[in-house]
Amino acid sequence: MKRALIILLVLSIVAIAYAFSPTQRYVLPLHPQASTVDMVLHFKDSGPSWTGADPYLFDYSLNGTTGRLWGTAAPVFPGYILDGNSDYIFTSATLQTTFDGSFSITIWVKPDDGNPASDSAFVGTVSDTAPLEDRVVLQLMTTGKIRFHYESNDDEAYAEESVASFADGAQPWTCIVATAEADKALLIYVNGVLRTLGGAPADGDATGITFADYVTTCNVNFGAINSDDTPDGYHSYFAGLIGDCRVYSRVLPADEIKSFYEVTRWRYSE
Repeated sequence: MKRALIILLVLSIVAIAYAFSPTQRYVLPLHPQASTVDMVLHFKDSGPSWTGADPYLFDYSLNGTTGRLWGTAAPVFPGYILDGNSDYIFTSATLQTTFDGSFSITIWVKPDDGNPASDSAFVGTVSDTAPLEDRVVLQLMTTGKIRFHYESNDDEAYAEESVASFADGAQPWTCIVATAEADKALLIYVNGVLRTLGGAPADGDATGITFADYVTTCNVNFGAINSDDTPDGYHSYFAGLIGDCRVYSRVLPADEIKSFYEVTRWRYSE
């Protein structure tokens, strides 16, 4: 028995040493705060730490983006609650130097209705300076499908799921990641899995777009589309909960997206 215990102990030590060896192939899951390479914005609710109307949000990317909650939007751990009626998260940032190249958007959402009466935005900014238009919109369609729309200098492309991720009625927390590879492709991931897109023009083909031509003075909203930075231009309000809003200035690879989902989902378990 004593000999067996000694052998077991030795094997355990070897296994631990192998797991942490710099040459081993197994990668331990990242802590939610560890994946910060090229992160340009990160809002998440860690409990209310402010008072007053339209409270400010802390940017966990440490880039100093001054986010604010508008309307009746309020922190409700683990996210922010939006009632779908003129409330949203205002970033006070155009993110032009991010959206004019490759980028990724990650977000957790819990829609009040997976088939809303009208299309509702998870993320939205549209600058329409005639005759040119520039936009980045990630939204939930009335069909329950997710659409990721990009437009630069009046040239546009969009990716839309071939099969809906959301059904009618209240929905559970869901992780959505949208990636845009400059001048090439738009992709959508749900709960860490790449979604199959529809046929053209919903296939995410962005080869005809010059991302470097993206120019805007319009700030980005979470939970609504901001059209030309005018309050009467805000629309497509999202009703439900939003959490862990992140923007990266690079395309997140599939393995990192899977890791992001696996590591953060504990916050959003029912």
